[in-house]
Amino acid sequence: MKKINIFDYYIIFLTILFALPLLAPIFSHFGLDGVAKPIYFFYSFFCHQFHTRSLHLFDNQYAWCARDTGIWFGWLLAAISIRLSVLNNIKFKYYFLLLIPIVIDGGIQTFGTLQNIGTNGDLSSTSFYISNNLMRFITGGLFGFGIGSMFAFYIKASTEKNIEGDKNERSNKSSFKNLASLLSILLITYIFLIQAWSISSHEYKPTNFLDSKTKIQETDFLQRRTNGVCPVAGEDMFKFECFF
Repeated sequence: MKKINIFDYYIIFLTILFALPLLAPIFSHFGLDGVAKPIYFFYSFFCHQFHTRSLHLFDNQYAWCARDTGIWFGWLLAAISIRLSVLNNIKFKYYFLLLIPIVIDGGIQTFGTLQNIGTNGDLSSTSFYISNNLMRFITGGLFGFGIGSMFAFYIKASTEKNIEGDKNERSNKSSFKNLASLLSILLITYIFLIQAWSISSHEYKPTNFLDSKTKIQETDFLQRRTNGVCPVAGEDMFKFECFF
């Protein structure tokens, strides 16, 4: 029996980290709030959990936003592809290109949000720029794949003794052709998640086939987890009783 190495444990950790937020709305749907609440609560420390910027299932939002879902899916995809040697090399220039989209999309959105929050805390519909869930997921996925690849290559190099001997055998085409194929999985996965949302939900549905329309916080901009277990108001960002 083949021994599990550190890289395998790393992938298991990433799988759990990615899966729990997606399972939270399922647990909630089946009345298992005692399981869903701790998940929403834990991830609230790492994500704003705005329902307008999140994907849903059974009318309940994931435990983190569309961008974070993309980031950690891309991170997991990178680890698996490198562990299976589907991707053996990425040129530095591609790392740079993978990071640019989230800087542009997230950076401009943050600037627009900071400039257009009214005195009552509402986000103006005429904000300088508000992204949509399609852009959030894809830019997050590209970012996660880029950063995740760096981590994965480092872990693989530090855990596999034969890594040095394999360097000369790597094919340069894997640096682009296989990379492009893997990144197409991001869009396919997003479409699947949106369709699962549309089919399973009745009250809160995606705006269209790709949920690509811009949405704003209708009332309190800082209202978190509106479509999740234990909604949280802006003045109580974490609401520790939501853990129980």
